[in-house]
Amino acid sequence: MKLLTVLALGVCTLTAVAQDEEPPRKPDFVQRTLKASMEAVKKPFSNFGKAQPPLTRELEVQMTLSPEPVNLSETRQIQATISLTNKSKKLVQLEFPTTQRIEVVVTNSQGKSVAQWSEDQTFNNEPGYVAINPGEHVEYNASVPTRDMVAGQLFTIEGFLPKYPQLRSHRMITPVK
Repeated sequence: MKLLTVLALGVCTLTAVAQDEEPPRKPDFVQRTLKASMEAVKKPFSNFGKAQPPLTRELEVQMTLSPEPVNLSETRQIQATISLTNKSKKLVQLEFPTTQRIEVVVTNSQGKSVAQWSEDQTFNNEPGYVAINPGEHVEYNASVPTRDMVAGQLFTIEGFLPKYPQLRSHRMITPVK
């Protein structure tokens, strides 16, 4: 009987305490800002390396070729320079899973690949980042062979970033003999 009385008294006490507690309040703006600031101080680079959508629409991609025109009797390789220019007012950070940043592919008029820059390149499986400040640009150079090109036929040279296929540029050339 005493045990039952003690249990009943305990339940009443817990109920009374639970009723006196206020429901948890949502933190206000100042509290949320202070918490975020404290987290940033504890981990200053916590966002570094996290996938954030890049402003790829703010990047302008251009590709230049050298030499032009392509004379097959004098040219064994075409130099392609891919330039990314940040047209926005914000820093753009691009993330890459390997040390490869660009790709250049040459296709014939039937769409068949006749040369690919990365075929004779070595890349490491080391993630990396490229940051482009507002108004600045980065350039990448690649050489593609002309050995499978035929004079008088149309070829497309396309340069792009494998991780960001929307960032691409292409040029059409017709080599001469």
